[in-house]
Amino acid sequence: LMHPSFKDEYFKLAKWEPTWIAEAIRLAREMWVSIYKPKQPTNPKTVPARASKPRTSMLAGLGNAASTQGGNFPTNALDVWLAGGLILDRIKPVNPIRWWLHQKRSGNMHGGLIDMALDVLNCPCEFKMFCFLCRSSF
Repeated sequence: LMHPSFKDEYFKLAKWEPTWIAEAIRLAREMWVSIYKPKQPTNPKTVPARASKPRTSMLAGLGNAASTQGGNFPTNALDVWLAGGLILDRIKPVNPIRWWLHQKRSGNMHGGLIDMALDVLNCPCEFKMFCFLCRSSF
């Protein structure tokens, strides 16, 4: 899910069952929320009240409409990530670790996903080899 060139498309290409894909996304979301999601400040800073002046312009009306809707946009960084397009180097997949490190150096933390992506993508291959050997021995 964290590979910029594949995301959840990989599972579809590998012909995973839809329930498996949903479970993989659910587990990734659970990991993001419980470990990586940035914490909201517990003591938000209050903005001093301005002198009230009637707002009558069209822009003021748009501002009021936006505030009542609560900014109708996805705030879950994982959903935003999965909804975004796939990232390619011309027509080839990008190097995922190099891409995420470049994002980090640029200051784009992707709503807290960057640390999760780097942790997942840097998972030691010994575990993968262990799993392969376990399956091979049967």
